[in-house]
Amino acid sequence: MAGSEDSPAGKHVAVFTFPFASHVAPLLSLVRRIAAASPATMFSFFSSEKSNLTRFPGGRRDATCPNLVAYDVWDGAPEGYVPSGRNPVEPVEIFLRVVPGNFESVLHAAERERGRKITCLLTDAFYWFTADMAQERSVPWVPVWTASPCALLAHLETDSIRQIFGTSGMTLDAIPGLSAMRMMDMMKEVLDETAPFPTMLYRMGQVLPQAAAVVANSFENIDPIVEGELRSKLRKVLDVGPFVLSPPPPLSDEHGCIPWLDEQETASVVYVSFGSVIRPPPHEITAIVKALDKTASPFLWSYRGDAKAEIPQELLESAAGTRGKVVPWAPQLHVLGHRAVGAFVTHSGGTQCWRA
Repeated sequence: MAGSEDSPAGKHVAVFTFPFASHVAPLLSLVRRIAAASPATMFSFFSSEKSNLTRFPGGRRDATCPNLVAYDVWDGAPEGYVPSGRNPVEPVEIFLRVVPGNFESVLHAAERERGRKITCLLTDAFYWFTADMAQERSVPWVPVWTASPCALLAHLETDSIRQIFGTSGMTLDAIPGLSAMRMMDMMKEVLDETAPFPTMLYRMGQVLPQAAAVVANSFENIDPIVEGELRSKLRKVLDVGPFVLSPPPPLSDEHGCIPWLDEQETASVVYVSFGSVIRPPPHEITAIVKALDKTASPFLWSYRGDAKAEIPQELLESAAGTRGKVVPWAPQLHVLGHRAVGAFVTHSGGTQCWRA
């Protein structure tokens, strides 16, 4: 007999993911843990078809959690669409044009198929629109923030930061928790008021205080000042990080990164990776290559792009020689756990840094 909505047997949690970069993996890891701990609760996992094919290769049912089922939402791309490559954020912007309608339609289908209305929305924090969806259904909204607490605070303080930028443009001394930052170090998305992605982040910062709780990829006391500011602005902060605590997946190393690392001295290699979406602009790439050349340290660079066309070859060749390796993809968790890696140069993605 089905339980009431107050019992685990009556619960149906809808999980909305942001199917880009490193957002899906930590949220899915968290959901699998919760689903395993509450087997009577239904979990419906919504992501793009491309993302789900990667995470659920055996089909929509999860092999380890029978109560977890995946559902595909439209990514907004027209049939035959091929990313131009000139704008790495283009697929994200296309996706944002079709939310929340793409989620709404599939959510109704999942409720019909599983025979139970949703009782909670567990979503990527980016999805500002889920605040209204939860309110309309009278269910709790629990957004999940996968990056650092400091970045989350910056998005909550966007209006104040923009006001400071317009007057002094120098420091953030007036904002507790951000006083050590210079304006020039601030994420450009905080200052941009027009582009789709920054607009999404701004809306997120405005509605997060409405959430029943915000799940953070952090732990208490890592930064007491930032933690205190977040708790003063949000109803509840649940520190459950680091999210990625399980062993790395089976090794897939088609470019020979691990054998190459095996040949290097302990803690000698600089690993460079900027994630799967964003690539540094040309002048920053040039600066990185020059720095690698100057340090004379062996390096492994996971470069998502056309390295031959985008990295100045004379610089790359002078830095590489026999001590450098540039690949289009690397088994990152295995690389970060290798004894030879001594430094990690990245864009500060939260889920990456925990593994470092």
